Amino acid sequence: MSISGAARVVEDLERKKAMWNTAAQAGFPGGPTDPDLALVAVLIAEAEYWDVKSNQAVQLFKMAKARRHRQAAQGHGRGIAGYVM
Repeated sequence: MSISGAARVVEDLERKKAMWNTAAQAGFPGGPTDPDLALVAVLIAEAEYWDVKSNQAVQLFKMAKARRHRQAAQGHGRGIAGYVM
């Protein structure tokens, strides 16, 4: 999925707590108060969706690979990672 539009960071701890789930824990071990966790509101101008042809195992492998690379990148500048909760 690709979404483009105007974005802004939202500082709302109560909303972070309400949206928190175990999947987010992998990327943000500090929970809803993790300093690297941010909510982003997007006023959507355009959106695209692609139908994935790979099976679920391939998709999970790609997600795990991306997670590993995020961990390796920590300490080498500040990166951006996003999750839709």
